[in-house]
Amino acid sequence: MNAREYDVLIAGAGPAGTAAALALRHSGLRVALFDKAAFPRDKVCGDAIGGRIPEALRALDPAYEARFLAFAHKTHIHGCRLVSPNLNHIDVTFSKGGFTATRVDFDQFLFDLAKEESKAEIFQNVTIKDAHQAGEGIVLETSQGTFSGRVLIACDGANSVAARQLAGLQVDPDHHCGAVRAYYQGVTFPKENTLEVYFLKGYLPGYFWIFPLENGLANVGFGMLTRTISERKINLKQSIEAILEEFPSLKERFIKAELVGKITGFGLPLGSKKRTISGNRFLLVGDAAGLIDPFTGEGIGNAMISARLAAERVVEAFEKQDFSAEFFQQYDQKVYEKLWKTFRTSHLFQRLLGGRIWLINFLLGTAARNRFFKRWLHKVM
Repeated sequence: MNAREYDVLIAGAGPAGTAAALALRHSGLRVALFDKAAFPRDKVCGDAIGGRIPEALRALDPAYEARFLAFAHKTHIHGCRLVSPNLNHIDVTFSKGGFTATRVDFDQFLFDLAKEESKAEIFQNVTIKDAHQAGEGIVLETSQGTFSGRVLIACDGANSVAARQLAGLQVDPDHHCGAVRAYYQGVTFPKENTLEVYFLKGYLPGYFWIFPLENGLANVGFGMLTRTISERKINLKQSIEAILEEFPSLKERFIKAELVGKITGFGLPLGSKKRTISGNRFLLVGDAAGLIDPFTGEGIGNAMISARLAAERVVEAFEKQDFSAEFFQQYDQKVYEKLWKTFRTSHLFQRLLGGRIWLINFLLGTAARNRFFKRWLHKVM
């Protein structure tokens, strides 16, 4: 069967893929956008939407930010409660505010926006089986046939076929996190519109979270560095259940709560090391490029930022008819110019705190007593 031909192939229609399609809407290029599922579809995640996401939408078009702010299925988040191993806490206010929304709803919002605003031809239920270079393009072998493009923008997530087959990237357990997420209905909250992050004795290095969603739903999860999970043979699903049973203050809040669905796992390639995220005729974006914050686990905003930078470089490539690895190297440089300072600081926090119970207790305790340190912590968060 002959391949269907396009100028640009975008693998993955999550936040990164839809942002890339929207960024290319005025390019005049023939764009194909793929997703392995059919929308609406879930994406296992913590469901936090940070301040970078409205900014990323604004960079694409101020009207997109306005549409997001009018998007109904989100919860406004005013701050975060950080709980230390000695179970003391400090409340950090977000200067820019934030949101939570299930990925089913948020990704659908972005997908509908791309379907309406971009010029991309969209293919759903397409599993990418193979990605390789052939002649003057990239060929994707999929469950719906063969597609070829002059350039591939790979937004296909943490298990990216393109990252593995074209860039040769593998999971690095020192720069990768494993996590599990569950939805609970009926959890009680001590403070409204507030994320909760727990550094619990016996479950470090790692953190447990409770994030409020609309209609009384809560996203509950636990994550830890993959190296630690492997060395200690930790079962993350069992850890969530154990935490809710072991700590009385949490157990009491979940007495009347009901698990909705099942506890589901996911992997997060962290931005704690620089990778080569482009090559001859391809660019890796978002989770496929390992652009997840090493400390907070936030990746959606970074994915959308990198998608716009990738689309801009692709447009330049077509203008100059240069699709070489050397030409696309400037994309890598721009991504790390934008994100590396934050990643480096987050990685420092990750390594510094680790399993040091005394240090976490000291830092959060000091922040609770010292207004200057607390102000600094507010800025970091």
